[in-house]
Amino acid sequence: MQSLSDNPGLDEIKKFLINLDERISRIESRLQILPSEETYPEKEEVNESAKTIDTLDRQDNLEYRIGQFWFAKVGIVVLIIGFAFLLTLPYKNSPSIFPIVLGYFFSAG
Repeated sequence: MQSLSDNPGLDEIKKFLINLDERISRIESRLQILPSEETYPEKEEVNESAKTIDTLDRQDNLEYRIGQFWFAKVGIVVLIIGFAFLLTLPYKNSPSIFPIVLGYFFSAG
């Protein structure tokens, strides 16, 4: 089994990370930013971001409920109203029983 020092891929990754760390250090020195040992946000910031995420989840949940349930129900109502208007239109070249049969057909469907 190969040791870590024998693997050339790991050596390349190590050189890349060292180069990246040096570049970040130069950027921090140019911008006069002090490098910090701890880069984690404070608890208050985490709590505020959690509240924001919770609000977004509620909004997404509302959108999901509207899209999943209410659009289907509204679509059915609009379709029924459209069929009602279709059945009440006069048909000049068809027998008078045609809208009645068509209405029963749509009701059965």
